[in-house]
Amino acid sequence: MKKNQIAELTCFLLIFILGCALMLFPGLGFDDMNYLFFIVMTFYGLSSYILYMIVRRKDDYEYLFIALASIIAAAAGVTFQYENPKMVLSLSLIGWISMVAIIKLIKMDYYNDRNNILWFVRTITFVLFLIVGTLTCVNLYYNIEIQSLMLGFFLVVAAILESFDPLVVYLLSKKNRRVIQKVEPIMVKEDGVKNIKGETRAKQKTAPKKSKSSTKTSNKKAANSKPKTKTTSKKDK
Repeated sequence: MKKNQIAELTCFLLIFILGCALMLFPGLGFDDMNYLFFIVMTFYGLSSYILYMIVRRKDDYEYLFIALASIIAAAAGVTFQYENPKMVLSLSLIGWISMVAIIKLIKMDYYNDRNNILWFVRTITFVLFLIVGTLTCVNLYYNIEIQSLMLGFFLVVAAILESFDPLVVYLLSKKNRRVIQKVEPIMVKEDGVKNIKGETRAKQKTAPKKSKSSTKTSNKKAANSKPKTKTTSKKDK
């Protein structure tokens, strides 16, 4: 597994653990869910920015844009919380999901243009991401325990969905290596057979051909070398 894939899985594992903590310990000691949402979004943004700095793919700014969207959502959730905290929390999460959805659509189009199989994987995870995000936003109008539970559930699902990308890339590369390892010996054998056939043909072409005159002289020599038998005439008898 490559360094980029390990870094991605590690960050998603941390997000998964944070989501489990929110589900097991509702509120994590916070009385205001907006401040907890600010901490969660800030953590998500920092982890996305770290991934962008580690991965650094050419013309790929997905993690950087997700980091910016997370910081914007975190700032909005804290700035406008005094008007209607529950509505602001829900709208902040809806805004973050919308921005991330646009970023994911751009990445899906990137994979589709290159006929990459990750386009199919991204489509499935994108639909599930929207469904779970919508259900989470609808259920943020209850007390802080339900809010924490739903937000933790959303983080757990999002971390699992995001981990599909590096896992599929790793499995495809591993499968390709196995195919290459199986194909290489066959190609070597075929090349060896072709080389042997080529050498035999070359030897046949370069071997000197016996001329007709040489065959005739060899036949005469063979006839002369036969022992002469004594013949007795009838008169001598």
